[in-house]
Amino acid sequence: MLRFELLSNGAEVEVITAPVNAVLYRNMPTRGGCPHLQSTDVLVAIPTGYPGVMLDGAYLPEGSPLLGKVAGQPKQGTIQADGRTWELVSYHPHNGGGGAPWNPSRHGIHSYYTEILSWIQAAAA
Repeated sequence: MLRFELLSNGAEVEVITAPVNAVLYRNMPTRGGCPHLQSTDVLVAIPTGYPGVMLDGAYLPEGSPLLGKVAGQPKQGTIQADGRTWELVSYHPHNGGGGAPWNPSRHGIHSYYTEILSWIQAAAA
């Protein structure tokens, strides 16, 4: 149901299981801050205990022009997944980052997509 709901709204979402359980949001549209970049992929690790434990942080592809432009501290670590290197950005929408406090009965992979989309689209010029 979740996958269908996101896909029917135009989102491309994939769950991966190695090296960590994660959600890969593909081709998220950008704007403004990086006019030469039309879209980007974003990887979000799914923590043990999810959904009781909130989704937090986001990985951008290594070398992304959005690194240093999106809110949050880049260079928080890297992982290899989906054949690429991903760089973690310290971004916490449900813990003081502008989003509502995490509520496992309301929030999840579907709502984190919206948080990530807002984050990407608000990238500084």
